[in-house]
This record gives sequence, structure tokens and C-alpha cells, in this order.
Amino acid sequence: MLIIDQLDRSLHSEISTYLIKEFNDKAANQNNAQLIVTTHDTTFLDRDIVNQDQVWLMEKDSNNSTKLYSLLDFKIREDESLQKGYLKGRYGAVPFVSGLDS
Repeated sequence: MLIIDQLDRSLHSEISTYLIKEFNDKAANQNNAQLIVTTHDTTFLDRDIVNQDQVWLMEKDSNNSTKLYSLLDFKIREDESLQKGYLKGRYGAVPFVSGLDS
């Protein structure tokens, strides 16, 4: 098992993508090692990089409690872009940004 916090801060996106794909490749990952990462980089939300069952999101509620949930909780079409859906707020986990309005 390999755990990386803030993958997007540690490695170039090309290297990060390669690493994720290597862990997903059964021939390269013969021991079925698990990769767990946190990231804010939405470019990894690509079906060529990750599967829907591999993506978990976190969201804080009004009590500042954190909710963890899977993309499997959503009915997502095969042709739907995971990244676009996330950026549009379809899956939640959108940050609250207050105090930036002028």
C-alpha cells in the first residue's frame, strides 16, 4: 500500500498519471498493491485514469462534520465527463468560498 497526501503538490501531473495507471495495470501491479491519494487536481477525474469506484469525495456539512462518499453513489452515464460533472457541482464536495465577494 502506498499513501500520498496531496499528490498534485508532490509530483508533476504526467508522473502522477503514470503512477495511477501503473497501480491500475494488473500486469504491472501483480501483487495487487493499493494506492491511496488525496488531491485537488480534477484532471485525474478521467475514465482513462480512474474508475468511478475508485473516486471518493469529502464534503463538510453546516456542523463542520465531514462526509465521505463514493462516486458510485451517483448514476453517471458512461459518456459523461467525471471532471465536468464534479466542476459543475453535480457530485457535491464543492468548497464553500465566503468573504471573496467585493
